[in-house]
Amino acid sequence: MGLFEQLYDQFVEFSSHTPAQRYLRLLDRYPWITEIASYGDIASYLNISPSASKN
Repeated sequence: MGLFEQLYDQFVEFSSHTPAQRYLRLLDRYPWITEIASYGDIASYLNISPSASKN
């Protein structure tokens, strides 16, 4: 799979999920992420507000 296809698939997957789904999916893939990144950084990466990530 080429780079364009990977980026397009990632965009489609990202835009078709709710913020909560994106957060849970990230935790499923990288369960240690909260040990190395702040919730604010994670929220920024997921394009959600930090307050929404606390719910």
